Amino acid sequence: MKILFIILFACTSVNAALPNRLLSIGVAQQAAQTDKKLIYFWATWCTNCSEKLITALPKFQEAHKNVSITTVSLDTERDRVEHYVKKQKVTVPVLFDPQGTLSKEMDISAVPYWIVYKKVADQWEKVDSGVTFDTDRIELALR
Repeated sequence: MKILFIILFACTSVNAALPNRLLSIGVAQQAAQTDKKLIYFWATWCTNCSEKLITALPKFQEAHKNVSITTVSLDTERDRVEHYVKKQKVTVPVLFDPQGTLSKEMDISAVPYWIVYKKVADQWEKVDSGVTFDTDRIELALR
């Protein structure tokens, strides 16, 4: 799978809805195929994030083909993220938020952090979110 590196400069208002900007910057093709999304916020310096990004998320993606999975790096140095993704052979889509615009707007204060969205009547609604990668809780939110 091709890794996406996209700099996020601005977002629309969030509240409980999925930010429109996120849909328009690389996940739209994948998003059109599903009504469920998992967004995972991480950083290269976060050991727990790395383990989930390299091991857990690819397994989760394989087991849940009906879920669109996107990750968002909160690192500030693009070269570091690109090097990390290449070295670790990351297989899930990666977005880059160097100024923390998206994470601030979505009130992400710690990593790892995940959010599950479902599409209900043409609107994306936040179902659940949390710190750490709690597979059972994520699967429950995706039902």
